[in-house]
Amino acid sequence: VGPGASVPVEVLFKPAEEKCYNFNVVLAIKRREKPVMLNVKGEGYKIHTMLVLEEPGQGDRELHPGVKEALDFGNLQVQERRGFNLRLSSPSFNRKQANGLTTTGEEMPNVRYDFVWQIRTASGNIVQPQPNAPPYLTITPMHGVATQDEETPIRIEYAPPEGHSLDGTVLRMLIPSGPGDSSYTLRLAGQARRPLLEFSTTSHNFGHCFVKPGGVAGSLEPQSAVPSNTPFERLDLVVSNRDIIDCWLATSFQRTPYLDVQLMSSMVEAGGSLTVPIIFTPRDFVEYREQIEFIINDTTKTSVSVRGSGCQLQLEMAAMAMQNVDFGVTTGNQSASRSVKVVNRSKRLVEFFLEDADGQLSDRCVTWSPTRPISLKPKEQAVIELYFAPSFHVAPFKLPVLANCGFGQEVHLFNVSGTCDTAELRL
Repeated sequence: VGPGASVPVEVLFKPAEEKCYNFNVVLAIKRREKPVMLNVKGEGYKIHTMLVLEEPGQGDRELHPGVKEALDFGNLQVQERRGFNLRLSSPSFNRKQANGLTTTGEEMPNVRYDFVWQIRTASGNIVQPQPNAPPYLTITPMHGVATQDEETPIRIEYAPPEGHSLDGTVLRMLIPSGPGDSSYTLRLAGQARRPLLEFSTTSHNFGHCFVKPGGVAGSLEPQSAVPSNTPFERLDLVVSNRDIIDCWLATSFQRTPYLDVQLMSSMVEAGGSLTVPIIFTPRDFVEYREQIEFIINDTTKTSVSVRGSGCQLQLEMAAMAMQNVDFGVTTGNQSASRSVKVVNRSKRLVEFFLEDADGQLSDRCVTWSPTRPISLKPKEQAVIELYFAPSFHVAPFKLPVLANCGFGQEVHLFNVSGTCDTAELRL
């Protein structure tokens, strides 16, 4: 070393044991009476970790690094969510000092270390966790930094949106700065399947349904039951349980003025079935569409789509001239007959029968045929034969003939008029 010069000395500290070191390095220098002493201090530190799994109802289970541990999520329904909590920490460890003493936890250095999770599927592929892709795992946090003084909470959740099996999936926690055996391995198990609940239909068209006269733009309040004088269409939805376990069935649909799903949350027994009445009562001459959501076991959702429209009841005479049927003047025991045609101009089938208000026509010897109920498809016609056969004096009259179409709906079809004169003999 020349006058006024310096030579760098590099000291490499590579501890072989987990303890504190304190020693002197002697530098021998020629023509110097005493050697130069270099005091070296250091601490050998190994990352110690502890991973604890919280098992509900069973307490905590400590997981061991380098050992394949089992984590079973059990059997789930599709859309169900199940998870486990873990705690990562660094336990205290007494280190030996060079003088034979030991260090306490308070004297240990505050070491921080990284950790990261790795997911390997049953096929051996390493994947990133995605909630909407197999294996439907969510790990929070996926990676992070742990410290010696605090526990790091970790949450692993399994939420499959479809039928799926976790068997063969492996989770690994890697600690890059730790020793070779510091990784934790979890062999996962569990499966999800859909409840075997079968709906008789998932789509239904009510078609055209009559709107009650005066019901257009009427009350918007939903009705608890269908009144007997209100036209409606009904679908009996049959829900059958093909599973080996009971299933809970509910609906999120809220009753509207025109649609009522008559379902109280119910249990459908294994092998059994449940009938759900769906009542369609249109309030206007428009088309209606709805999606009815059913919830199975509070997790799985199934929708049934329904549609229908309101239409007007149009039962009319085939010609304007037929709206007044006149038998004219007859004499006693002389009969008269007339024929008229009724046409259905509605968008759906009409069932009706002719009605004599208060029996006034029968009192005047007016009858008709057919007397049974009549069904007419759209644009279809029916012939009505009318008969007037009085045997006594009948004063001139003009009375209506009504068509009773059910649900309290009556249509005035035509009027009947006539009179009967008889000779009166006196002795």
